[in-house]
Amino acid sequence: MNGHGFSEKIYALKDQIDKLYDMIDKQNKHMWPAMDNPGEVFKLGPTGMFSMGSEQEMRIALNETYLAWLEIPGATEFIQFKIHGKVDELL
Repeated sequence: MNGHGFSEKIYALKDQIDKLYDMIDKQNKHMWPAMDNPGEVFKLGPTGMFSMGSEQEMRIALNETYLAWLEIPGATEFIQFKIHGKVDELL
């Protein structure tokens, strides 16, 4: 594959990540800050009842999905760059 085709795939993937990021941010504003420092969330442990978009919902979602994020090489690091507005430094 030439460099141009590779670049197109990177930017297509970035567009998909941007859409995912925005969708999750609209659903629960607590998720991305928690991904930046998940250890604090894990210290709190699981929660009981929750409402959509709440910090409690984020705690449940993060506890259920964080290991999957870790299985994808670079995923958590990319999200941290995105949270801090530094994605362009990677591209």
